[in-house]
Amino acid sequence: MKYYTVIILICLSLFSNAQSRSTQSSFENVSVIELSASGNIWMGSATSGCDGFTASSATWAHFNSSNSTMLSDTVTSISLYLISGIAHSFMGTTNGIAYKHGLAWDTIASLVHPYVIDMVRSAADHRFYAATLGGISVYNDTTLQHLADYTAGATTLPSSNITCLHSKPLINAGFYFGTSDSGYYYSDDAVNFTHRTVANAGLSDNQVTCIFAKPSGGAEWVGTKNGYNECVAGTCTAFTAAANSIHQNDISAVDADFRGRAWVGTRDSGIAIYNHTNSTWQYLTTAEGLPSNRITAINCKTTGSCECYIGTADAGSVIVDSTFAVLQLPTAIGRIEKESIHVNVFPQPAHDVLNFALNTELKTGDINLYDISGKAVLAQKINNQSSFNLSIKGLEAGLYFYAIKSGQAVLKTGKVAVTGY
Repeated sequence: MKYYTVIILICLSLFSNAQSRSTQSSFENVSVIELSASGNIWMGSATSGCDGFTASSATWAHFNSSNSTMLSDTVTSISLYLISGIAHSFMGTTNGIAYKHGLAWDTIASLVHPYVIDMVRSAADHRFYAATLGGISVYNDTTLQHLADYTAGATTLPSSNITCLHSKPLINAGFYFGTSDSGYYYSDDAVNFTHRTVANAGLSDNQVTCIFAKPSGGAEWVGTKNGYNECVAGTCTAFTAAANSIHQNDISAVDADFRGRAWVGTRDSGIAIYNHTNSTWQYLTTAEGLPSNRITAINCKTTGSCECYIGTADAGSVIVDSTFAVLQLPTAIGRIEKESIHVNVFPQPAHDVLNFALNTELKTGDINLYDISGKAVLAQKINNQSSFNLSIKGLEAGLYFYAIKSGQAVLKTGKVAVTGY
């Protein structure tokens, strides 16, 4: 008989609809999600402007062309950072860039073209880059003074068919950008460009859709129309559906979670998650609880949390925790006030019964148990209880995950060991 060390993993606070300070987001067509270091969240829509969550007050606000300086309700990109200690939230749209600072809204002038594709701030060289249909406009990241425009032909910009910029702050100066027809480029001075293609680096396709440059440097994770690529020192390893790595080759989003795993979103086949430690893949689709397989945005917290925020084209956004449980279905990121809840689970390890003791009575809820692959193996209702038990007779020995839910809110998750028979 094997016994396992039990680690209770507390990843979440109580999300209670009863504690809501405002209604939930009505977005279904999410285009982009960005998280700030202070816990603020911004979510853009393809047609309805943007929502901003302020962590300090646990409140949300909705902005569009009628109550901000945005000239379009189609949000294509978001960038968040502090200027002189004040949070600045930049919204790239199909008609310019608007930004919120404090209670005020302003716009960025002198874009080479009003249709913004993507934005990135490079803290290393104090530049803010905005990719547009006409090229890349460059600004001082503090004063927001317009510095230059990089366009194909007029300058050394090798291509104007830009599809994406690197969407996280770079350790090195400069920027990455992908193109719709000629792979991707990197430059640290906007004069000399390093070029990666199918021919010279082994990219799966020259139609690049998204780029994630690892914060530690030395590698780029690149999504294309024909597969996902991990590129190191000029050589790319391609992962495709034909090789049974991903379920679809049309990649729509790439990010890394706090464990360094790659989260690869697809146009209509959900998410594939790559664990570099053991070279294995795990998959999340509607079968595992995603509201839609049409992924448009992935943004994972990299410190202090086990959450990844997922946006979809037609069913809003959700949070996925470290057990790969999908939280807050179906309308996505709730606008809520947090309050802690404590759970004691015993015995450890368990043989035939798991006992749960809460520090508060739960009016209505559910307890769900998942195996190591994320498959639900047991479920039980909770009604007006602060303690309850779950029969685990018949379960094989091993490690399991539990999730205590109330409505669409996940109150607690954790790990338990079962000795089996």
